[in-house]
Amino acid sequence: MLGDVEPVNEAQVSAHFDAVCPVPTPCPNCPQMPNPNLFAFCDLAEGTCKEADLPETPYAACKTSDDCTLRLGLGCCTCVQAGNWVGVAKSQLGEISKVLCKADEVCAECEPTPPPDIVAACVNGFCATVPASM
Repeated sequence: MLGDVEPVNEAQVSAHFDAVCPVPTPCPNCPQMPNPNLFAFCDLAEGTCKEADLPETPYAACKTSDDCTLRLGLGCCTCVQAGNWVGVAKSQLGEISKVLCKADEVCAECEPTPPPDIVAACVNGFCATVPASM
């Protein structure tokens, strides 16, 4: 959940781990199953790292399922990452990329193909990934 995570500058991950984890560390670098809707970004106006839950942002807002599409993960470049498919608003694809990518980051052009068993649908006002049979 969003309250369980803390955004950290990539260059400070190790220092942050050392600062917040107990000594001795009971479980160093345990594998996790992260929530695919959580992401961190740099708030340029404030100059700080922030965390967000995709359904609570304008990037997933919708009125109908036609407003939604699938995106491979919440990293900058969808072609080079493994991850879970998430539902996003079609109209916000460019805006979410601006938030997720560094200013000089360039991604290869591609269209990753989602698996046939999922689709993006508007659920309670936000785009979500649902089974294709719904």
